[in-house]
Amino acid sequence: MKYADICLPIPQNLTFTYSVPTKFLSSAQIGQRVVVPFRERITSGFIVNLKDKCDLKYTKDVITLIDKNPLLSPTMLELARWISQYYISSLGQTLQFFVPHSIRRKIKRKTIDFYYIADKKLAEELLLKLPKNKHRQKLLIKILLNSKDAVDFKQLKRLCAVNRASLDALIDDGIIKVERKSRIEELHKVFRKVDDFKLTEEQESAVEKALQSRKLVSLLFGVTGSGKTEVYARIAKRVAGSGKRSIVLVPEIGLTPQLVSYFENRFPGKVSVLHSYLTPLEKSLEWERIVSGKVDVVIGTRSAIFAPVKDLGFIAIDEEQDASYKEHSNPQYNAIQVAIKRAELEGAKVMLGSATPSVESFYLAQKGEYELITLSKKVYTVQEPLISVIDMKQERFKRGRFTILSSYLQERIKDVIEQKKQALIFVNRRGYSTILFCYRCKFGYSCKSCDTPLTFHKDLNSFLCHYCLKEYESIKACPRCGYQKLTSLGVGTEKVFEEVKRIVNCEAARMDSDTMKSRRDYISLLQNLYDGKVDMLVGTQMACKGLDVEKIVLVGIVYAEANLTLPDFRTIEKTFQLIHQAAGRAGRRNERAEVIIQTAMPNHFVIEFARSNNYLKFYEVEIKHRHDFLYPPFSRLVRILSEDKNESLAVQRIEKAKESLSKINGVEVLGPGKPFFKKLQGRYRYHVLVKVKSDADDLQKALRRITEEQHFKLRVDVDPVSLL
Repeated sequence: MKYADICLPIPQNLTFTYSVPTKFLSSAQIGQRVVVPFRERITSGFIVNLKDKCDLKYTKDVITLIDKNPLLSPTMLELARWISQYYISSLGQTLQFFVPHSIRRKIKRKTIDFYYIADKKLAEELLLKLPKNKHRQKLLIKILLNSKDAVDFKQLKRLCAVNRASLDALIDDGIIKVERKSRIEELHKVFRKVDDFKLTEEQESAVEKALQSRKLVSLLFGVTGSGKTEVYARIAKRVAGSGKRSIVLVPEIGLTPQLVSYFENRFPGKVSVLHSYLTPLEKSLEWERIVSGKVDVVIGTRSAIFAPVKDLGFIAIDEEQDASYKEHSNPQYNAIQVAIKRAELEGAKVMLGSATPSVESFYLAQKGEYELITLSKKVYTVQEPLISVIDMKQERFKRGRFTILSSYLQERIKDVIEQKKQALIFVNRRGYSTILFCYRCKFGYSCKSCDTPLTFHKDLNSFLCHYCLKEYESIKACPRCGYQKLTSLGVGTEKVFEEVKRIVNCEAARMDSDTMKSRRDYISLLQNLYDGKVDMLVGTQMACKGLDVEKIVLVGIVYAEANLTLPDFRTIEKTFQLIHQAAGRAGRRNERAEVIIQTAMPNHFVIEFARSNNYLKFYEVEIKHRHDFLYPPFSRLVRILSEDKNESLAVQRIEKAKESLSKINGVEVLGPGKPFFKKLQGRYRYHVLVKVKSDADDLQKALRRITEEQHFKLRVDVDPVSLL
């Protein structure tokens, strides 16, 4: 008789022993999925151990094996155990990240459903008739009305949480139509030809230094335009020459099309892409290509770190400072730390790349724990951009009114358009306006479920909560006092886009999560930018990461100080990085560019350092601040968050957690208190922050015990990237 320890997708960190029937004795392997009875239901799990003896008097039988071959290698199973232990989650929950849902479900569907409006008049009439509580259906119709192309089901579900039954009902009423496509969209489109070229001396040195270093991790600290991507590609090429493969991670889905295009030039037909915008069928096919060994390079967002790459030799993490590498569901892993651990287990090299490295990474490089590799010169001989700061308080005083774009920025936009060049305007908020306010009674229009200001979306003619996606009707009078003259405060991409179109006649486009609904939207916009069909781009931070367009010679940064007032110790660092990233989109080839920073806080030191493009000076000030207040890298942080619709229960749980944590040596417990977002999705929020000053061996055990005692109602975030 043989027995299998099965790991199930439950919050308890337990395995369950089952008997392996005789018919499966020769085929059962560690890493395979099985179907088993569990309590009153049938579920699936992974075999994590096989043994010949069992002390239990009675065991249930495994019902069937799902896979012929294991989906998890011994190394990947060891990596999952490390994640489970470090990030205080169950092994069963952790393993769900290692295999895409489409693989777990064995997708057989060969078509993709795309939805579009069949009768615009009927759709608009239904929009007026729908009751107030049908906000999801209303949002669905508005999205389809405003979309130029048909939208696939996955994107509709992401944008408005709609189900197929709702869509089928609208189809039956003749309001929308569905188109089922059997073809798989081109995932590996090459936007432009990139020929092999001679590396600069710094690039050659970077490649050799990374490959020859005895250190596991290298930090590639390179100015924008210094050719970091080419360094990744050359290392991947050398690695492939020795029979090994590479993973390249990027923080935003929007970066994958141009990076895939770049690597397809170097590895034709041997590049795979993994991210959440792929359809289940596309994801399954890409997964199968990777497993088959036909792929030399996998490119993707954070979840691509779990790609089943055999003989892994190199992992590159671009824009390593970006918070998007942190997962926000359980387990709340950081893809960078997971990549380093995976490389350690598989004997691979890791390269972190950035023009503005995270303070923690640069500190470790300065200490010698990481190999510090510097690219101080741009690939193309071009002067540094001319950077100017506009004081928007003075601008308002001079013009006698509030203005979104300063007079100087408006003039420069007109000049650039006349010269047939391109410009980028960065504003780190989507929507039209961010606050609707009544000056008479001080009422602010906010979400009832989240207690956060609502954002007005002019395209939808309604207010939207960006946290729970609930939609609210546009109002003309204050609901509290009836005052008719409500004031809209703050600006988003919609309003800036409207202002740009007002001041200059040009082909303009927006790049934010409202307009980039699918991978096709990204590809279409990038192609138009490269082809010069777009003169002006208005976008959020997704437009500022890695965008490499030759003709962009002007960058305007609106509300540069927007995040500086947030209560998080990383806000200074994030503000500097965002400004630097946005500025780096300008002048990437042969023409000197200009960057215009608009701010109401022109004398703030982070604005000064961004203007002078001085990362080292910024780091010098920031690292001292971290040292004085014992923040990372001089301590580790763990955040415990309690959320509940009953506020008193949320308070009770967090107070019990603090009481238990305060007994541990080597830690400092701050709180409990309310975070910046006091209520989200109808749930009240309280948190404590644990500073780990030295080795606290009992902390992980205590954290796991606390979560179990509170019936998994607490969220544990190890090494949080945000305290909001």
